[in-house]
Amino acid sequence: MTTEFELKISDIVASMNQTTDASGNPVTFSYVFASKNEANYLLEKTTMPCVVNILPVSGKLEVKATSINDSPNCLLGFFDKLPEVNAVIDDIKNINSRMMLAAQEFIAKVNSSGKFKTVENVSYQNIEEYDIACFGYVLQLQLTEMSGTAICNLK
Repeated sequence: MTTEFELKISDIVASMNQTTDASGNPVTFSYVFASKNEANYLLEKTTMPCVVNILPVSGKLEVKATSINDSPNCLLGFFDKLPEVNAVIDDIKNINSRMMLAAQEFIAKVNSSGKFKTVENVSYQNIEEYDIACFGYVLQLQLTEMSGTAICNLK
């Protein structure tokens, strides 16, 4: 089942268009929403580059009189495939730069979307621990919905 929250994130990923491939051509990002273990499996089958939204393991619910707003602690990975398993440092630097720009574009799109409160503090780390030869960044951030689920829809 796809949640409204996940749809908001996938819409933002679909709107990303500033990142280019190694040749300077615009790229479209695939989107995966999965648990950490499932993401490892799905990355082998997903077109790169991709954004991986790891199933949140914690967060907060803001309960208001008429709605409930979700604020999960998100892990969002921005990955691209290495050209070969033993990639040279220039290939890694290129992917590193492009995935960091993609992560920055994502944050800018979140902040201008009106779907979430403004993101101000983000932690990140480089990742190359999956079974396929890919490289990227994982952002650690909390996204808070501007308008959540109407309570009248839950009765």
